[in-house]
Amino acid sequence: MMETETTVTTRVFRPFKITALVLCVIAAVGSVASIANKAWVVSASYEQGLWQECYNGSRTITPGQTLPTNQPMMCYSAMPSAWLTSARAFALVALVILVIAILTAIISFIKGQQFSRLFVVAGVLVLLAAMCQLIPLIIFPTKFIAEDVIFGRTNFDLHWGWGLGLGVFFIEVAAGIVFIVAPDTQEIHYSEKTVYTNGGTME
Repeated sequence: MMETETTVTTRVFRPFKITALVLCVIAAVGSVASIANKAWVVSASYEQGLWQECYNGSRTITPGQTLPTNQPMMCYSAMPSAWLTSARAFALVALVILVIAILTAIISFIKGQQFSRLFVVAGVLVLLAAMCQLIPLIIFPTKFIAEDVIFGRTNFDLHWGWGLGLGVFFIEVAAGIVFIVAPDTQEIHYSEKTVYTNGGTME
């Protein structure tokens, strides 16, 4: 009686690259929230993000002017400037690169061992996204302090929109390093064995 041969393939996932991918997804969500946030800097009567600024009364005040306390803060499009446009551009470029890195890592997961080198590509992309992410975090507070809106107002602080962007930067750096130098040399591999029925052997 002829023996029947069956090949059983097992895909093994090791944790480091999965962890890096999860970090990238978290960073992407955080990046969207940071970009859309309108509170990168705040004071008692003013706040501004990459796209909007909110205040009560007038946008600029003279030193010693009393701010109205019975008016709600209204939000407007942020005043256009070259530095703000640059900050927006780098933030968006960082998000796009991060999404490409996520897709690259997913392809490597799906395709398996033959495409495992794509993890290194994903790592390089994530680190590039981190560099682009850092630039608006530096530009925004550095240039904002020279804006006319700050004169006459006091107690400006970097707020959670900016802090969230900084957190995204650190997450991206961690994910990029894990993708590139994780201790497992082969994060995804296939284990195959051949099973012979009718009294055959297993290899």
